[in-house]
Amino acid sequence: MLKRIFNISHIFVAILTLIIVWVCSLIAMNISFFNPIKRAMQDFSLSDVYYQIMQESGDIKESQLITIVDMTTLYDRGRIAQVIEEVNQCNPCVVGIDVMFEGLKGDTIGSEKLVEAICQTETPIVAFKLKEANPETGEFITARHSFFAPLDGLPEGYTNVQNVDLGGIIRHMSTWHLLNTDTVHSLSYYLACTFSPDILKEETPQRQLIDYTPTSFPIVPYDSILEKRHFIENRIVLLGAMNDDADMHYSPFGRTAGTCIQAYATQTLLEHQHTTELSLFWNIIISFFIIVLTDVFQSEITYRGKER
Repeated sequence: MLKRIFNISHIFVAILTLIIVWVCSLIAMNISFFNPIKRAMQDFSLSDVYYQIMQESGDIKESQLITIVDMTTLYDRGRIAQVIEEVNQCNPCVVGIDVMFEGLKGDTIGSEKLVEAICQTETPIVAFKLKEANPETGEFITARHSFFAPLDGLPEGYTNVQNVDLGGIIRHMSTWHLLNTDTVHSLSYYLACTFSPDILKEETPQRQLIDYTPTSFPIVPYDSILEKRHFIENRIVLLGAMNDDADMHYSPFGRTAGTCIQAYATQTLLEHQHTTELSLFWNIIISFFIIVLTDVFQSEITYRGKER
């Protein structure tokens, strides 16, 4: 039996299988006819399958740290200011405003109320977006801010969660970038550090994988804040849009709101989930052993079938 299991033919089968896969991948990547296959392979990750299996199995944890306030249908700045004031009454730990307010747009009174509400918030963090990166250095040249920013003492965190080509699945986040030689941090990084200052003392990687372990973040409608204050008190509160087509991106779960992805990124930092990707070398080694074990198992089934 041991001779059958440790037969060198199993190793030859594994090597031949890896060569065939390598040749097929070269063909798929270099012949224009296979462009759709190439794009699918480039945007494929086994971690996505893992998260999907966890979600479909119902293994979803309840977040005890982060709550989302949904403001999808809310556009009046005066009313948004009122929502922020109501959130403040519920004693949140930190308030992240994942909304851009560009220009006054004729609503001077509403804009003034909005700025006043933000300034009265004990720990506010507002969003901005990085634009026009230098392709050689990776340094960003310009940024887009809300009309009232930057204000002294008001932290701003960028909401660009990836630094790869747009349109793909968002799997990575960046905690900091260079903006004209200045270091700026992400919204999720500021949220996590304000809630847990110990993160500031750690050496946080600039780019890391987002841990998408299926999590149910409480979602509070903007008109039900005081009634659901138990979801806000002593928590990180993210104000954003959960059903806005302009802010929907692809995650391992399909189309996902950008605010929800920010919540996952913040949770990753809070739980110190430094997930790393396997190198090509270890992918080949693990694949080799899986093929060998599969061939041994198949050979044993064939042998015992013949005996019977």
